[in-house]
Amino acid sequence: MILDIGTEAVKSLIVKKEDKKIIVLGTGISYFDKSGLFQVNDFEIDAVCKGISSSIQEASRNFVLVSEKRDLKGLPVLVLLSSDILKARIAWQGIERKKESRISKPEEEKILQEVRIKAKKDISQSFTKQSGILANHIHWVKIKVIETKINGYSVSRLSGCNGKDLEIKVLGIFLAKHYFEIIQKIADKLELKFPKIVYLDRGLTINFSQRLKNGIFIDAGGSISQIIFLKQGVLERIDEFKLGGQTFSKSLSEALGIDDDSARMLKHKYTEGLLSKEVEQRIKNIFLTEKLTWQKGLERSLNQAGSNIYVFGGASLTPEIKTTVIYPKHLKDIKDLTKSLTSPQFVPALLASYYD
Repeated sequence: MILDIGTEAVKSLIVKKEDKKIIVLGTGISYFDKSGLFQVNDFEIDAVCKGISSSIQEASRNFVLVSEKRDLKGLPVLVLLSSDILKARIAWQGIERKKESRISKPEEEKILQEVRIKAKKDISQSFTKQSGILANHIHWVKIKVIETKINGYSVSRLSGCNGKDLEIKVLGIFLAKHYFEIIQKIADKLELKFPKIVYLDRGLTINFSQRLKNGIFIDAGGSISQIIFLKQGVLERIDEFKLGGQTFSKSLSEALGIDDDSARMLKHKYTEGLLSKEVEQRIKNIFLTEKLTWQKGLERSLNQAGSNIYVFGGASLTPEIKTTVIYPKHLKDIKDLTKSLTSPQFVPALLASYYD
């Protein structure tokens, strides 16, 4: 089971892997009663548990293989978290060897171990500067070497190669221990099998490293948008800026004097082109400030001309931020037996399902 827990909603997928295919057996989505649940010091466990339970119940109700129906609490659980909670950063580490001799397997293992330690230190120091969270308050999900170069040339492994100048790219995935402990509490409260926190890296590279090689991927979430750069089929940089679908919903709520649920529903009708021209134009005017803020935030984060931009996630259909949208149908080896996965808001959960 995949749980994609965002700032605005939680999506659930019941999947199984068969003959290299990911078969979707059930889907569910539930919006939180209150937005911003994942903001620091405002994480309401009961509200999140309620949202998760509701999403899982919906996935269970539309479970397609009735004959195989089982207690979902016993399923392995993969959890994807909003990018304001789960962070991913990339660090390059340079090493100069004393001589050009062939690298042995033991030396490779030693080099990679040292590189991981140094990358964790560099990434955590940078994160501490940005957030104020100290290194010993960080929980590491993954620290993984994703690219190696010798004398400027990419190689699949170090051992067996000759070279003096090494460059090694490391992906670090982490979150504050405070949030990790909360995930544990939620799992205990809901009697879920202890969840494994996962990221989008494997799903992105499996789907797009060969087809596109170079591209900028934006996961447009509720309150934050994550930007992932792919260069020559390898993750290059990861960044985020604080603007997402909730910003547009909030502007509607304030301008029209309606509650959050009504604002979200109105925004969805707007993105689907279901409103009159008059109402559509009024919403365009309301969204103008958010559109300009989105564009400025995106420009500050990108600084990379000539790359195609692809967007997915809950806010990706908002016309003010929409570019080339990735839908579930664009992903490899997905077989949706529910016939319900038509929205890009389920793409992050599907990408997480490629976790091995």
